[in-house]
Amino acid sequence: MKKLIFLTIFLFCLCVFANGGPVFDNKLGATGNVTFVKKANLQLLKEDLKIKIDGEKAHFQVRYTFQNIGGDTKIQFAFPMETDISDFEISDKEVKNFIEKEKVLSYKISKNGKDLKWLKKAEITKVENCLSADIGDIMKIREWFISEIEFKKFEKAEIYIAYTIESDRELGFYSCSSMPYITSRNILYNFYPASFFGNGTVGDLSVTVDLTELKKDNGKLEETNGLNFTEQTPGILKFEGKNVDFKKTKYFFVWYSLDEKDKSDYIKAKRLLPAQFRMVSPKISPENVKKMFDFDPDTCFTPGKENEFTFLFDKKSLPGYSSLLLKTSKNDKFQVAGEMECGSRDSIDKVSFEYIHGKVRKWNNCASTAKILEKSNCKFPTECAYDLIDPGEYDATKVEECRIKIKIEPDKTTKKTPCISEIFIMPYYLGEDE
Repeated sequence: MKKLIFLTIFLFCLCVFANGGPVFDNKLGATGNVTFVKKANLQLLKEDLKIKIDGEKAHFQVRYTFQNIGGDTKIQFAFPMETDISDFEISDKEVKNFIEKEKVLSYKISKNGKDLKWLKKAEITKVENCLSADIGDIMKIREWFISEIEFKKFEKAEIYIAYTIESDRELGFYSCSSMPYITSRNILYNFYPASFFGNGTVGDLSVTVDLTELKKDNGKLEETNGLNFTEQTPGILKFEGKNVDFKKTKYFFVWYSLDEKDKSDYIKAKRLLPAQFRMVSPKISPENVKKMFDFDPDTCFTPGKENEFTFLFDKKSLPGYSSLLLKTSKNDKFQVAGEMECGSRDSIDKVSFEYIHGKVRKWNNCASTAKILEKSNCKFPTECAYDLIDPGEYDATKVEECRIKIKIEPDKTTKKTPCISEIFIMPYYLGEDE
């Protein structure tokens, strides 16, 4: 069984994007938490929410129609975004970086077409995690976008809000695999803050989720929860309701996956390239080196008699998981050997791999019965990269350099060495910058 050996970013338990609500204005700018306050004279007549998914981004547009049933009033309208994360082994620096990172990429608010000013406030609270003792307490990080809005006596007004966020994910690696583990993305929209207006209901609620852009990235809808959506046209989800009580209908979820795009983007962005290490042997032209590191499955290099490749890495760019993509004829037989040495003058650690005629003879401590290097019609790179070297968790602080050797030989019945299309060498995991 494969083992998930580490996560490369925080464990995001929940990321919430919410309706706006009235807040207690005396605490704005103070150290205390922002709290909601009842505004019975402002009734929410209508809410029209539109969400468009575009890859890793989600674009929100929401139009509220309010009716003031009392005299002149001025409110502090707060639009919150809340993230729950585990505080298990999270440093103060990581928390600070998380708060300072722009998670809302754009934000705009207007009343009856006139833009309103806003300020942002961030606050952190810690609550006991009753779900799992293994990941410690839960840290709530809430960011408020706060505007002051005036309503005249008996005024009917439209509040429009538009913003863009980047959805979150969990990311990690399994032992014995160069492919990252990436979860589905999620959107959680919280209606509850609007329950502090009027009698806590909305006369007309319309929610549209546009997933049509997922097709270009081979993404797909995984699940929805909280609202009974209907698919009006392919990729367009719709909900419409009358007199919806926000104390009962508090939220909805949308989960969607971008598995192929996420993995492809991560590998392309993080993989080590020839500028970060030195190719010791054989002596081949830069053009042929490029064919093995250009992220193009259609270009490849066929080794001649010099079929053992050696790459040297210093402590600035240490290697991690490595994999290989070969192009072969259907009945070709060959063998591939991979070896990695990391160390200093005092000690050297070595891991190795060997494949002969469809069977793995040695692959560190990883058991496998699959016939690797024989895939066809695969999706590049998520299904085409064949695991070659799993270096384990070596101590990078004690390593001066690493050396990777890859040798490819044809069987006696095969005329030529397989063509090397891609070599993926992922960096050693260093933590915070992942």
